Amino acid sequence: MHSNSASLAGWRELHAPSAGPGQVADLPSPQQFRHGPTAEFEVLAADSADLLLEAYRIRYQVYCIERVFLDAADYPMQLESDEFDAHSIHILARHKSGTSAGTVRLVLHSEKGFPAQSHCTFDAEFADLGDPASPRVRRYAEISRLAVPRHLGKRFDDTRCAAGSFACRAQGADALVSLEAARSNLVMGLYRYMYHESKRLHITHWIVAMERSLAVILKRMGFPFKQAGPEVDYHGPVRPYVASIAELEHHLARRHPDVLAYMISGLGGRTNTLRAA
Repeated sequence: MHSNSASLAGWRELHAPSAGPGQVADLPSPQQFRHGPTAEFEVLAADSADLLLEAYRIRYQVYCIERVFLDAADYPMQLESDEFDAHSIHILARHKSGTSAGTVRLVLHSEKGFPAQSHCTFDAEFADLGDPASPRVRRYAEISRLAVPRHLGKRFDDTRCAAGSFACRAQGADALVSLEAARSNLVMGLYRYMYHESKRLHITHWIVAMERSLAVILKRMGFPFKQAGPEVDYHGPVRPYVASIAELEHHLARRHPDVLAYMISGLGGRTNTLRAA
């Protein structure tokens, strides 16, 4: 079991900026988010031992049982975890019934680097990302282990998440999300929580290794990631992508102001609840 509180405290001290984070431009009052599901989900930090176990169980279910990206025999406790968990913010989504619905982690910069750096090569523009010690990546974070179990569509009759959909690879063994869930407010809620944590920790860029199909879906959701390297075979064909958080904010302000309003809502809070449309 990993505890990430000490690592996060050290990260904050090491990376504390001399000035406050950039401010998002004022926006109109938030509109009803049009991609909402028909049920309520709570998105919260998995910052206790019990919540972290929930996240690890979801990852085991998705990566070892449903998709068989990892060998279940290597995880006899039915908990999937690795060396990057101690340097990550873990986020959990729960259905209003109390059942865990999905998880993702935001891997922070550390001496271990990022998962993508071990599996991907980077174009010249992003060559520094291949070096875990590069100062450029000190304010980067990697979106990793995004997982939404298939059973959601069967267990929750009042949500579209994973209903009748199939799972697609993203980040190979480092992210998994169904196509239908990628369009749902559950996944958007996980992204919103990552955005909030990134703003609080002054993270400026996100890294993610994923299939082109997921990059297209995220672009339609309002998150245009930039391809940062060639395709590699990492439990399937994936490419590294990078997104500047400031550029994402400007893009959303111009093209999807309602989505940006949704993303920045509750920025000062620790817990976000996703309500029915």
